[in-house]
Amino acid sequence: MVLIALFIPALAIKFSWIDDGYDILISRQIVNSIRSLDFKGLRIVFFEGNGRLRIIYWFYQAFEYLLGGTNPLIHFAVHFSVIFATSIFIFEIVKSFTKSNLAGFFSGLLYLLSPINTENIYRLGPQEPILALFIVASLFYLIKRRFTLAILFLFLATLTKETGFVLWLPILLVYLLKRVFYKKRDIDFKKYCLCGIVFSLPVLATTLFRKSGYSQNYAFNIGDMAHSFSYYLDSVVKGFAPFFGIFVLVYLARLAWFFWKKRAEKEGLRFIEEGMFIAVFLVFLLIQLPWKFLLDRYLMPATVGLVIFLGIEFSEVSRLLTYNIKLKSLLGGIFLIYLTFMIGGDTLRIYLQGVRTAYSTEFVQKLFSDLAVSVPKGGTVLYNFRQEEQTQEPVIETGIHLGLFYNRPDITVSYLDLKHLPNSRFFIVGTSIIPEQYQRGLIEASIINYKSEENRVQENKFLVLTTPFNLVKQISKKLVQFVVYRKPVTSEGIYTYYISKDYWYKYDVKKQ
Repeated sequence: MVLIALFIPALAIKFSWIDDGYDILISRQIVNSIRSLDFKGLRIVFFEGNGRLRIIYWFYQAFEYLLGGTNPLIHFAVHFSVIFATSIFIFEIVKSFTKSNLAGFFSGLLYLLSPINTENIYRLGPQEPILALFIVASLFYLIKRRFTLAILFLFLATLTKETGFVLWLPILLVYLLKRVFYKKRDIDFKKYCLCGIVFSLPVLATTLFRKSGYSQNYAFNIGDMAHSFSYYLDSVVKGFAPFFGIFVLVYLARLAWFFWKKRAEKEGLRFIEEGMFIAVFLVFLLIQLPWKFLLDRYLMPATVGLVIFLGIEFSEVSRLLTYNIKLKSLLGGIFLIYLTFMIGGDTLRIYLQGVRTAYSTEFVQKLFSDLAVSVPKGGTVLYNFRQEEQTQEPVIETGIHLGLFYNRPDITVSYLDLKHLPNSRFFIVGTSIIPEQYQRGLIEASIINYKSEENRVQENKFLVLTTPFNLVKQISKKLVQFVVYRKPVTSEGIYTYYISKDYWYKYDVKKQ
């Protein structure tokens, strides 16, 4: 029901400015190559270059394209199916450990509603959602001792994104701990790790040992990595508050009690296997530290391990409270009330994010549509962006979108250079959200010999509600400020208006 509510904004979402055009272009190439049995077109999949190895991701994108073509709604239907399947695997893993449907439900909800994962819900391009699915599927089948399927999904995860190769490391840790403390040889875990090592070799050879393109964005600088760790840990603590802090402390307390009482072997093995999910969370967080760009959406594969761990701890807390029925009833009632507000508030927050995403994609595609109609044959579109790595993709993607979706492959798209303006009619497009190369006044002065007709579009405002946790926090803060400092209580910071800074200005420029 939560996912159905979140899917409603996707009914109006168009293809995104970033990733989607290129993904459709490559997917079409893959499908056409297979249909015509001309496998030269698959080189981009197996030999992507720039230190990247995403073979399974590209075949997944081709599958989406085969089903949906250039209809974004079908792409989003497949995308949401992947997210739904991931939450079901999370539910089943937690249930297998705890025998509790409520604990599994709780974990699945945390995965869907965490702010860390919100961006990936309404974006088709990132590899993280499909990678997260393969991770939990592999873990589920490993726990169920269905070795062939566990290895299959390990293989798929490894070749979906470069970071996927670390999945076998937590399994190795569990295997070693069992050997050291309980003299147990888990043959399935051992075989799993050996397969993981074999699958990792092409990834390491392609990514880490190739110092060009994509690989150059990895930098093993201790200071930068420490900063990245601090940033991501802060995001996780906030994104899973208050459960992260509470349940980690509960786990540590249970672990200390276990060693103090020297509990039986069976319970010790349970601690080790539960710790495996924390290890999954940590390895997929740590693998991001050398990567120079800090984005919460990269942590989606890490969150699957974390929510499984939190679900198991939720069950343990519930089990401990059975010794005091009155306390359990009281805390259970409080928790259910909080859970209801959490589900409602976070669902609304993500829904509104989907509404904004729908508007922004409609906005961008409207610009592309206008350019397709307005730019003469063989004309030029110039972006007033600084020429840097972060702006290369939007410039390239514009040309792809115009060619794929608007049948205008003849339009040239490039950066604005006031020293070398085209001799023919051209359009200048800019946005305040991306650093501009030239101030607008300078543009006007530089093209004084041209006739300029400017059109400007401004986005609407959207009301954004804070999360239940932040709502309580803000209200408490305002009450304290009123009591201590006599500061008037206002709604500022409780309900805020979202105003996107993104707007386009378009010059239709001709020679006089």
